[in-house]
Amino acid sequence: MRQYSGEKADDLKDYVCSVLDSLGLSYRKEQYSAVKSAIIGKARRVDVVVVDSDGDALMHIECKHQRVGGTTEDKLFRAVTEANRDKDHGIPSIIVFSGFGFTPADMRHAMLNGSVRVELLEDWLQLYFNYEKEKPDSILEKGPPSPGPLFEA
Repeated sequence: MRQYSGEKADDLKDYVCSVLDSLGLSYRKEQYSAVKSAIIGKARRVDVVVVDSDGDALMHIECKHQRVGGTTEDKLFRAVTEANRDKDHGIPSIIVFSGFGFTPADMRHAMLNGSVRVELLEDWLQLYFNYEKEKPDSILEKGPPSPGPLFEA
């Protein structure tokens, strides 16, 4: 498991992209959702979109960093709602979050709704895309991930 030490939202986005690079996944930053999944019904800009070889969206990734408490409940509620709207339209969507401004209740709510703490992102993506690899139209050409700390006895 890699350590994340970023201190702002752009650091988190860059880290997510570096994880995707290490896994050999293609992506685009700051793309509009094709399904207009914003709460208010207009186009929503997604932080990172994992794409297939044709450029079609395979997964939306929202990045949420919070250094201090305050707006976390609103920030996560909106992100979870929009991610669920993506899923309803057939696009897997996760929220990657970092920082220490999230309360335990905020983190539980986020994780129960498909969010991933940044320290677990690489392992989570390996599991997800290796599961997808069992399908003939997989985007990964690599073999299964080497066992990491989550898999050791």
